[in-house]
Amino acid sequence: MNKPEKLSLTVLDNQLRVQGVLNFTTAAGMSQTIDECIGAVSKSFTVDLSGLEYFNSAVLLLMLDCMRLSQKSNKSCQFLGATPGLRNMLKMASLEKLLDGNHGPVTSKSPAP
Repeated sequence: MNKPEKLSLTVLDNQLRVQGVLNFTTAAGMSQTIDECIGAVSKSFTVDLSGLEYFNSAVLLLMLDCMRLSQKSNKSCQFLGATPGLRNMLKMASLEKLLDGNHGPVTSKSPAP
């Protein structure tokens, strides 16, 4: 008998912790949960990915959703705990800069005079 796949997103001390199995089955409805979690953190927070037991490319959806929803809420996020496998996946997708630091709110800049 197979163990049921579970994904857990929790907030503790301005950190969104991602734990369990992240695939397209467990990721269903994730955007709403991420939005609720982001609402519970301050202006700057981290996303801890070290609790992932298994992931596929759905992790890219989670990371991009975190960035999009944090920017929409005028907050900034930083990703921590990426495994070598995740780093390789991000590199293959040309998204390795997601791990480079703080992803803050989008600000519009006025053109130079």
